[in-house]
Amino acid sequence: MTIFGECEAHGRRLPVTITGLDRSGCALACDASDTLPQGVMALWIGAIGPLAAVAMQKDASHANASFDEPLDPRILDHFAEG
Repeated sequence: MTIFGECEAHGRRLPVTITGLDRSGCALACDASDTLPQGVMALWIGAIGPLAAVAMQKDASHANASFDEPLDPRILDHFAEG
């Protein structure tokens, strides 16, 4: 499933595409003209958030994010149904 969201870090807010969503984290991608932040961020999954997460860059426009707290299963169910 692909979900649109936003991440905020270092005073910057950036639209992202979210894939591979599970209770512990997800993959993030942004437009090639932007650079995803690395480290602590606030993440919005659709309209749900902010969620505390830590991102590890794979390259400038791709990262894996780990949530500070596991997602509630109802959030996963919501997006699985959509």
